Amino acid sequence: MSKAISFLDLDKACDDGLLVSFDFDKDFYPSPEGVLASKDFFTETSNKCLVGNIIFSWNYGYNTEVFSTGPRPSSIEDFFDTVKFPGKRGIYTNARTNLEIALLADGVSTSAVYIVLENQTGAVERAINKVKALCEDPNGGCIFWSYGSKPAELLMSKEVVMSTAWSNKLFIAEIAKKEPIKQVWNGQVMDYEYFAIVNGSSNQEEAMNALRYFTSTEASATLAKHVPYAPWRNSALDVIKESEPWYKDGKTNILPYIPSSRYNTYRYVLLNYDYWANYESDIEKKWKNFKKNLK
Repeated sequence: MSKAISFLDLDKACDDGLLVSFDFDKDFYPSPEGVLASKDFFTETSNKCLVGNIIFSWNYGYNTEVFSTGPRPSSIEDFFDTVKFPGKRGIYTNARTNLEIALLADGVSTSAVYIVLENQTGAVERAINKVKALCEDPNGGCIFWSYGSKPAELLMSKEVVMSTAWSNKLFIAEIAKKEPIKQVWNGQVMDYEYFAIVNGSSNQEEAMNALRYFTSTEASATLAKHVPYAPWRNSALDVIKESEPWYKDGKTNILPYIPSSRYNTYRYVLLNYDYWANYESDIEKKWKNFKKNLK
C-alpha cells in the first residue's frame, strides 16, 4: 500500500521549489463581481503551491423509517445518545474525523477541537473513550465501515440506526436511489482536496491555463450539477443559488446538500491535515488497540 503524501511533504516540496508557487490574485480569475480570488476562496491556505479544488463532508445519516415516529436525530450529540436513540452506529474504521466528532459531542467547541487535541494531555484518549463508550453501551454498539457505499447499506438493512458517512454517498442514496435516508450536518467535518503543478514540467503553461479554468466561479459551480461537492469559490454558491434547481436531474435543489452552503455551516470543523500528518501514526496505534479490546 502506498503512503499518502502529507501536508508536511507538500510544504517541503513547495519550499524546495518542486511545485509552482501561485500568486492567487494574478494567476486565478476573480469572481464575476470582481472579488479577487484569494478573497473568494472558502478558506486560506498557508501553502502557496496549493489551490483549492473541492470540499466534501464527513457527517452522519439515518434511515427515516427507523425514526418514523417521535424525535429524530439532529445533532452530533444525538449520534452518541443511546438513551434517546438506542441502537447500533456505523463508525469509520480509522481514527481520522472520529476524534473530531467525539470531542464536539463531548462539549468542545468547533474552534477549539484542534487546540484541545494538540495542547491538552489525554485529549486523544478522551475522544477515543467517547467512541468506546458508545461501542460498548448495551443500548448502542458499533459496526465499522471502510468503503463509501457501506453506510447506506447498513442503514437500509437497519443493522445500524445511524452511521457516519461521506455526504455525497448519502446524497446518492437519498436522491438517486430514492432511499429513506436523511443527513445530519450538525457537527460535520469538512474535508478537501487541492490542485498543484509540478515546477518545470512539460506543458506547464497549458496546465496553468487548465487550472485557471477549473478554479473559476463558473467551472467550479458546474461540478455541483453532477455531485454535491462544495466548490472552493464562494461566488460559485451564488451561481447555484440563482439557478436552482441546479442538479443534473433538473428538479433537485442542490444547495441543501452542499457542505459549505449556509444551510450546513452553522457548526462544522475544517479538517486539519497538518495535525494528522504530525500525529496520525501514534493515534492510529491507540485507535487499533481500542478496537482490538472492545468488549
